[in-house]
Amino acid sequence: MDWLVEVLIGSSFAHMMAVLAFVIAVGMWLGRFKICGVSLGATFVLLVGIAVSHFGMKYQDKLYEEFKVEIPVAAQAETAAAPAENAEVAATEAPAENAETSADAATEMVAENAEAVVADLEEKSKAKTLTVRFDRTSKAKDRQAYVEAYHGEAAPKSVKHFFDPDVLYFVQEFGLILFVYAVGLAAGPNFFSAFAKGGLKLNFLAVCIVFGGVATAAVIHLVTGINIGTVVGILSGAVTNTPGLGAATTVYGELGGDGSLLATAYATAYPLGVIGIIFSIIAVRVIFGVNIDKENEKLRAEQAASKSEAKTDGAKKEAGHHPPVIEVFVGICLGMILGSFPIYVPGLSVPLKLGLAGGPLVVAILMGAFGEKIGFPTRISPSANALMREFGICMFLACVGLKAGETFVDSIMNGGLVWVGLGVIITVLPLMIVGPLAYKVFKVDYFTLMGVMSGSMTDPPALAYSSNAVGNDRPSIGYSTVYPLTMFLRIMTAQLLIIFFAA
Repeated sequence: MDWLVEVLIGSSFAHMMAVLAFVIAVGMWLGRFKICGVSLGATFVLLVGIAVSHFGMKYQDKLYEEFKVEIPVAAQAETAAAPAENAEVAATEAPAENAETSADAATEMVAENAEAVVADLEEKSKAKTLTVRFDRTSKAKDRQAYVEAYHGEAAPKSVKHFFDPDVLYFVQEFGLILFVYAVGLAAGPNFFSAFAKGGLKLNFLAVCIVFGGVATAAVIHLVTGINIGTVVGILSGAVTNTPGLGAATTVYGELGGDGSLLATAYATAYPLGVIGIIFSIIAVRVIFGVNIDKENEKLRAEQAASKSEAKTDGAKKEAGHHPPVIEVFVGICLGMILGSFPIYVPGLSVPLKLGLAGGPLVVAILMGAFGEKIGFPTRISPSANALMREFGICMFLACVGLKAGETFVDSIMNGGLVWVGLGVIITVLPLMIVGPLAYKVFKVDYFTLMGVMSGSMTDPPALAYSSNAVGNDRPSIGYSTVYPLTMFLRIMTAQLLIIFFAA
């Protein structure tokens, strides 16, 4: 039954995937329940991940087994006596010439080593417990042999198992890539027509939300006196923007700051940042009494003819054809290249990049818009696209929750509650100012506004909630329209805050 124990409580890849599957399954099951008539859907995967990590499934920077063993004092003395023996050998093998000088030097060396041995024995006799850590990739028999050889009958008293951070990071980023690529494919066919109709207006509103959050963070720093690194970490978590955090951490480190401070503040603010964005979207709906069913009926009436043609055309093209697996992964590859392309801005020491999310999104939009025209079909059925989106976002949220859960509660209990509160202000205030103005004054339809609010925060979970809540791709179009510019501004403004206040 050792194999089952390893899967349930070990640190193998099978164990990691079992935990991820458990987190996703429970989170999605809880997401079916409505709170005050509202379902948070995949957001519960994040919350379950935090809970599972907090109560035992830890995430650490290193993967190891830890043994706490009792060390016999006699074994310590035997090991520590080696330097004196070596000194005597050195005296015996000294060259014949200068024999007298060598003998004196050897005698002095032996005396010094003897004193060191005595002091070392006294120190070791006080503490008989030694903690030994082994890399988990080493063989079990080699680890046990080491313990038996050096510490007699001592056996492992405790074993700690952790997630491999590299595997967890890969699953997280791959999930995000799948999600944004599916979003881009769905939005691509209507992206440019939608941008021509109202893209400038939507991007203007998104820019207002971005700078509203930056201004709020700057005011918090000036009023409270909180370290600017901490404030930028809170800002990055509140707007759920990891690339901005990475760029700001690099700049802050170059200026002599502690980059880990930003990461801690980010992890503290992130979970409620996701929830705050979703509740801001819901609040706009409640304030203006938006009826989802009526809005859907209106949308169907406007697009009945075009949807009918699209379904017929799509059925013809999909009949007898395999899913475009090759085309999808070629697009993801091109997206990785585009996302890694450095954009140098004068005055900034670190180049800006679209990143692992921005690059695939841009390529997917282009593939969805022009793929069929250039003989590179990327059309996938709505059900396949929905599966790809849900699969990707669930992997992403599960990994984020497992990584944040270990320090989340401790950070809140040790002063981080203030950070959480400030993060909620940075999240909600700009959205609740611009959102109602966009709907009432700028006449942006609610479905598109959901995507704009999600995209202005570069927040895939909020988009996933929006798409599931309304059952159409209008939020995805709004999200894709503002996302590239928003991502660029989020990365740039995080760095500029550090440079302006820290320098």
